[in-house]
Amino acid sequence: MTYSPIVILHAPPYTSHKLAAFVAECVSRDVRLICVVGPDCERVHDVIDELIVADGSSSNGHNLMTTWHTNETIAQVKKFAEQYASGNAMPNDVQEITL
Repeated sequence: MTYSPIVILHAPPYTSHKLAAFVAECVSRDVRLICVVGPDCERVHDVIDELIVADGSSSNGHNLMTTWHTNETIAQVKKFAEQYASGNAMPNDVQEITL
């Protein structure tokens, strides 16, 4: 699957076996921002960060940022993502993903 530079992830359980494969695909597709929403989104965010560091991506020049958005609507998160994109000179194409 091809991902946009910005992804809003509807958080799966942080123990989901799909999460590691999703992160690896995001790294390979040069996703720049993953905004995590939903139950336990902070923990899912932390797991994603650990996966990025564990695979060495952070030391290989990959610029994947993650954020979590507790109690925010998708519209609020999308607005945040679009503002992030404009402030970082990147496309503001936002894609919602559910694992």
